[in-house]
Formats: sequence, C-alpha cells, structure tokens
Amino acid sequence: MKRKWLRLVKVVFVFEVGIFVLVSPVRATYIPHRELNFDSGNLGEWRDGGHCCSYSTQVVTSPVRNGEYAVRAEVRDGDIPQPNTMGGNERSEIMLNGPNNQDKIPYSTDVWQGFSVYIDPSYQPNGSYRFNIIAQWHTSTGGHSPILSLQYIYGGDFYIGIRSKEGPSRDIKIGTPEKGKWYDFIFNTRFDYHLPGSGYVRVWMNGSRVLNYSGPVGYDYDIGPYLKMGIYRNKDIYSATQIVYHDEYRRGTSCEEVNPNRGGSPCPTGRSSPVPTPTPTPSPPNFKNLLLNWLTSTGDRNGDGKVNAIDFVKLATGK
Repeated sequence: MKRKWLRLVKVVFVFEVGIFVLVSPVRATYIPHRELNFDSGNLGEWRDGGHCCSYSTQVVTSPVRNGEYAVRAEVRDGDIPQPNTMGGNERSEIMLNGPNNQDKIPYSTDVWQGFSVYIDPSYQPNGSYRFNIIAQWHTSTGGHSPILSLQYIYGGDFYIGIRSKEGPSRDIKIGTPEKGKWYDFIFNTRFDYHLPGSGYVRVWMNGSRVLNYSGPVGYDYDIGPYLKMGIYRNKDIYSATQIVYHDEYRRGTSCEEVNPNRGGSPCPTGRSSPVPTPTPTPSPPNFKNLLLNWLTSTGDRNGDGKVNAIDFVKLATGK
C-alpha cells in the first residue's frame, strides 16, 4: 500500500511539473548588443512610438550621419496622435521596444548606448523650459515621466533630464548646439532608484564628457525602461514646426561598441568613479510667482491627466 501511494505521488508530481513547464511564460531575455541604424531604407525593428501624420516619421537620404539613411521626425502645431491615448501632447516618435522585454534596459546594469542627433536649421525654439524631448528612456509601467531624457529647451540648449523615485528631479544643461550639424552622443548608465544607491549617468557629446552624474535614476519597477527617439513636446507651449534627425543607434557593453563617430573622436579611457552631482539647496518658495505659474501653465505636473492639489505640491517643492 505504501509503495502504491509513493507511485501515485510521483505521477502527480511529474504531471504538475509538466503542466507548469507548458504554461509558464518564457523569462524575458535582455539583448545587450544592438546595432539599429536605418541603412535598410526603413525603420526595421523600430516601432511606432506615436505620430499623427504621413510626414511625421520618414526614413531619408539626407542629412545622414553615416551610411545612406537616417530617420526624420517632424512635429507641427497640433500634431497629437489619435486616438489620444498617449498623454495628449504633440509627438513624432519611434521606439525600440522588442518582444520579450529584449530592449528594456535592466536595472543595476552597466549599459552603453550611442546615437547621433541633428537639429534642422528651420526650427526657431522659444525660451521655455517646458519639456521638448528628442530622446527618452520611457518607463515600461506606471506612467511616470521618462527616467532619463535628452531635451532641447530654453531657446536652443541641450539638457539632460533625470527622474527617480528618490531625490529631486534634475534638468542639467550640457551645451548649446549649432543647428544644421550632427552631434554624437554616448550614454553610459546604471539605472538604480535607491538613495544613495549605485546609479549613474555619464554623457559624452562629440567626444567630450558633458555629464558625470551619480545618484538615483529610475522608479521602483522590476522591468526597466525602453528608448524612444523623435520629438515629444508640450502642446500648450510650442507651436513652431520642428524637425529633428536621428542616426547610428547602438547598444553595447563598451564605448567602442557604440561610438557613432567611427574613426573619429576617441572613446573615453577607463571607468573612473563619477563625481557626485551637488544636491541643490532649495530656495523658499515665492507663492505669488508659484500661483502665477500655476495659472499660466497646463497645471498637470505629474502626468496623470488631472489638475489637483498633488500638482501644486509638485510645483511648490520641485519634486
């Protein structure tokens, strides 16, 4: 009787394990090495990240950084993708978000990425600080602001935006580009939302290091962010037609693997510890100015599509 019972237990165990294998999803596999330019003459593995019109996203033959093709993003006044399910702002973006989370950047992982950007000479930016994003690492869940972004704001300056669960939001100027010229970017990152944690963002532009940030980057999620490139901007602030080109995207485990400038500017040597970015000392809020800004802005500070007390707290504290 005891032997029959043991045989029955074995059969049930094998059956249940078999069922588990059949129904359990395959664990996502991150692909650390990617080279996705546009020299096939189309978007290839890049997916639509939001656009409204036939002119919004095009693969073109000029200007190009290397090879024969680049991708062109254009946004005109009122270019909001329909149906309006992506935040209600103007955009023309492509995204690298392949199946099985293969392109979602893991947390606590040293990652190198490189690409080139060209600001079309026709665009006349205004002096606003409100978001005008040309590359972003977008959260996979939660609907937060991108944890890392490259922005073109304040009348024509490049800024790096860093967001996290811990610590203040940061927007850091890295340079004033000349329109009608290619700029090569290299990002070396480790996404970690903990404070102090081990997160960092190191950025090189045209061979010179322009940012060496150490601190929290990201939110409390199991799945990391994915890259979007193009234009994503505040619909209430910007109205001029804007055109931006991107080319030469690569992802890898070293600068040499991702450097857009082949045979040009050398890669940085070594991986020195990043210099901590000083924590800004907050100034006492001027509530008169805060109220004026509140009344003249869209009001929605946390991207939830509503204007409420939470937005005012974010405006007052900068968090």
